Amino acid sequence: MSEDLPDSTDKKRPVSEKEEKRLREEYGLDNPPANSLSTAASAGVEFAGVVIVAVAIGWWLDRRFNSSPVLLLLLALVSMAGGLYRMIRKVLREGSKA
Repeated sequence: MSEDLPDSTDKKRPVSEKEEKRLREEYGLDNPPANSLSTAASAGVEFAGVVIVAVAIGWWLDRRFNSSPVLLLLLALVSMAGGLYRMIRKVLREGSKA
């Protein structure tokens, strides 16, 4: 049974410089890591900005058409859903580059 197990004393073959360079490029080891904190922060600021603008537009439309608070709530919900979708996509896209 011990014949089926690999021998722990076996040495790995040396990797040539050309092969090491190819592997480092393939796996992105020479690329600086993306700053995930700044990516998440910018995505959060973008999300908040979209929601604030949508709420302001909804408030203005409700005052103009005397439909308070229907349009404000509708635009707030739609902007939150869209902003959350964009934020998740942005963080995942930037995270995959790291």
